[in-house]
Amino acid sequence: MTVENDAMADTATPELLPCPFCGAEAEIERRGSQRASMIIACTNCGCRVESGDVVGLTEPKVYRWNRRAHDALKAENAKLRASLAKCATKLRSCIERSGTDPEFADIAVEEFRATLEGR
Repeated sequence: MTVENDAMADTATPELLPCPFCGAEAEIERRGSQRASMIIACTNCGCRVESGDVVGLTEPKVYRWNRRAHDALKAENAKLRASLAKCATKLRSCIERSGTDPEFADIAVEEFRATLEGR
């Protein structure tokens, strides 16, 4: 690991997520300061991120390197799945209230879920 800022060299190395492209380990090339940006790079493919983060001042979990778009998408996906589960419950209720055979309600809800899941 290369550390260009000796003043911060004694700060513990923060945990970094693996490279989002190849999955290899990442390392801090430059720790960052008020005058210099932080650089984090993949040890395998050379992917690099330069940011205003500073070791010791910025929480590692919010380092630009550690932020992933898929984390936000996972959270949004979970919300959508919960909403769709409520829709399936309401669908079952509507079918049952219409006087249709309860077995049909089970089939309709299963078809609804299968469609949502792409089956």
